Amino acid sequence: MSELQPLTGLARRERRGSQKRPIGAKNIQRMLPGSPNGMYGGDIPPDAWSGDSALMALEDSYCDMWDRTDVIDLRTRSLFNVSLMVGVGNVSNGFELRFHGPGAIFNGAPSKSSRPS
Repeated sequence: MSELQPLTGLARRERRGSQKRPIGAKNIQRMLPGSPNGMYGGDIPPDAWSGDSALMALEDSYCDMWDRTDVIDLRTRSLFNVSLMVGVGNVSNGFELRFHGPGAIFNGAPSKSSRPS
């Protein structure tokens, strides 16, 4: 598989976990700088509660889904995520919003400081 041309469709999904993890780690580092999940290059963080779940998140969420900019751009995907969380009443789950809120800003969503007064 060539890194020069982006993979699409089934070819993207059929990559091995060892190929997906560095891509997922890169996406985490871009969206959530300093997050422990992105600091180990796709390896399980030390003292991870559920290491296999962390690897699945890297492979499925942060590689397969967040790397799909051919469908919608990252800014729009982040705005959808945060909007859906708020819309279904998931605002009491501060854990998720603590990650998705700043991630949306790193993906280009406007922050409070960037709005006109």
